[in-house]
Amino acid sequence: MSIYRLVLGSNINIKVRKKENIVSIPRSITIKGAYGDANIGDDLLLDMIISVLKEVLDARTKIVLVAKKAPYLRNYYPQVSIISQPASKLKYTDVYILGGGTQLFSFKSGERRSKFEIYWHFIKNEPFLLLLWLKHKFSPKRPLAGKFYALGIGLGPFEEKEVETSVKGILSNYHKVYVRDKYSKEYLIKWGFHDYFFGADLCLTSRFKEQFNFKKQGSMGQKPRIGLVLRSWSYGEYGDRLNDIVLKTFEDKRVQYHLYVFSTIKDQELIETVGNRADMMSLQSMAVWDPDRDTFHRFLEDFSKNDIIVTSRYHAAIFALNFNIPTICIGIDPKLKALCEEVAGFYYWEVSENADFILESITKIFEDYETHQSSIRQSYSLLNERSDEMINDFVKTVFGNADYQ
Repeated sequence: MSIYRLVLGSNINIKVRKKENIVSIPRSITIKGAYGDANIGDDLLLDMIISVLKEVLDARTKIVLVAKKAPYLRNYYPQVSIISQPASKLKYTDVYILGGGTQLFSFKSGERRSKFEIYWHFIKNEPFLLLLWLKHKFSPKRPLAGKFYALGIGLGPFEEKEVETSVKGILSNYHKVYVRDKYSKEYLIKWGFHDYFFGADLCLTSRFKEQFNFKKQGSMGQKPRIGLVLRSWSYGEYGDRLNDIVLKTFEDKRVQYHLYVFSTIKDQELIETVGNRADMMSLQSMAVWDPDRDTFHRFLEDFSKNDIIVTSRYHAAIFALNFNIPTICIGIDPKLKALCEEVAGFYYWEVSENADFILESITKIFEDYETHQSSIRQSYSLLNERSDEMINDFVKTVFGNADYQ
């Protein structure tokens, strides 16, 4: 379960003149996300947000990340400070941004640690938190942030009702919530929210396309290249057995399989599993995202060379949409189903069904590849427009710049 609790407060801003408009520039901005886990999907969400902020901020604004203190984050963004989640609850910021991805959800899990165990873990790793907490406790009460925004987030699923209720309470204190998919929008409607924006994923903005302008050209060859993206997954009825089912399905010598691992940290078990059975597959290569040694550009360029993508990771499907690659999504999470319902040319495999669906879908794509690509282009255009409009509305709402594009 991943959940973040926040408190509403007032805002402190300074005013500067920029591009002939009065723009509200906060002194500090805090961005919270699943950053620091060497996951290329989350890493690129952060990169998109940083790129937007660079266009509207100046050197006087302090940017803080709530993330794991991974060395690669410091190398990528040397001017940005990094603090832990507990520390962020004790330090004031003018603007707090929940920065993309699925950060508010719950799956039924086994035994949980007590609050004492959790607090002890944090204090043991960051002893200064105790002093910070005491200072906060005996200081005049002050809100932890001026304004809260959720930008391009996904919500759910919520398998525990109490977590859904808690998340509803958290987001009710936000000044504006920008969601990326229709299922997340349905949660907001169910909760009675009104001031929200129905956008799309941050990696569907035009700035992403400009930075990574790769596109699958032409038809497939006689031996199609399949990009396979799996993840370590312990939730649900199938859990990690799902990877075994998919890998067994791919013991087919008629196609080339190239495996892409999106997180060196979270997917270590997957890497070991594939290594143990690589001789049983027609696996041509395995690319593992390592931000200490790789670059976004090089990893995505190789990814864009595939004819078809088969994925259980949401952002692999988002990248494929950018690169005009027909995709089959493995149904471990409603967000993948939501995307397939919006993208003509994408297929969704319900994991309760026979895995032959994957091979049957590959055959359909192979038989009419250019039609699939044409459908994807049309779907991308609509989602790209929603994503760009989301960013424009966010900048205008937070910074008051009516001419931002």
